[in-house]
Amino acid sequence: MPWLYTIGFIVGFIYIVRYHEFLILFLSVSLPMLVVCVWRGSAYQIQKVRPNEAYTRLYASRWFSKGVHLLLICACIFSLAWETYASLFIAKRKYTGDVPMQDTARLIVWFRAAGEHVKDKGVAANFTIGPMLHAYAGTGVVMNPQFGLKRIRDATEDYLNAMYHGTEEDLMKYCEEHKARYLVYNKGAIQGMHIYSNRYIANAKEIPGAAPANLMFFQPGNLKWFYELTPPRGLQDVGKTYTLFQVVTREDRRKANELTMQAVQEAKAYNLGTARELIRQAVELDPLSENAALIFYKLYQYPPDISLRGVELRKEDQPHSASEA
Repeated sequence: MPWLYTIGFIVGFIYIVRYHEFLILFLSVSLPMLVVCVWRGSAYQIQKVRPNEAYTRLYASRWFSKGVHLLLICACIFSLAWETYASLFIAKRKYTGDVPMQDTARLIVWFRAAGEHVKDKGVAANFTIGPMLHAYAGTGVVMNPQFGLKRIRDATEDYLNAMYHGTEEDLMKYCEEHKARYLVYNKGAIQGMHIYSNRYIANAKEIPGAAPANLMFFQPGNLKWFYELTPPRGLQDVGKTYTLFQVVTREDRRKANELTMQAVQEAKAYNLGTARELIRQAVELDPLSENAALIFYKLYQYPPDISLRGVELRKEDQPHSASEA
């Protein structure tokens, strides 16, 4: 039976897609069982010799028994040594041209550099990207590939429908519902239609011109609810594959308008410190607000620079720590 199990599991491990995660568990049991079976079966056992069965004479040969045992020991030692060597010196991370892993790694670095500013904040992204950002940068997850749960399937379906068949406002409402603060747009979203592409899954052979998938590719700077964030120095190549947007919800816009009006009132009362802080918060909530950007310029004397960390203030405008005070 160990022979049957081991051969069957190895064949399945090689040829059955998405089955190897389970088969490796069974192989880890059947392989040791097979080794033990062969070890015991090849032992020197004179009582197994049958005159009418020539092959049983092998049981009377001590050299055969020792040879098989030595072969098994060498095979185990070689396997362990090769695995150790391959893990340490051969199995290095390599990026290929057809998989944007290098740009994905840069995207993760970008998010990690933002630290607490993005911690636990939802990111609407392809369900293969979102879990990586969660694991390596601590962001919140909107979609993931665990389709066993209906709410996960529904979240992905709604996202694809909004991206390929809806409008920009539909996508904003989706992000609002799922508390997504950022959206990672893959520039390959409208290119090609292979069976694993989002476009194929969304059944979007023809993409409407007003669909976010088109707007985010051709007019990322003209959107009303999504603000395009620029990659920092050294990570500009992220833009070859991804465009990162900050989501502006209806509540963000309403609150930003209130903060802007309060900043104007504080400025009129010559409370410039308070006015600057209020307008900074307003711009962070709604970077697309021209009114907030104008007031910010008047109070700071330079246009707002918005990143994953919020508004990047110049050194002289940054709040001093208690120790510096």
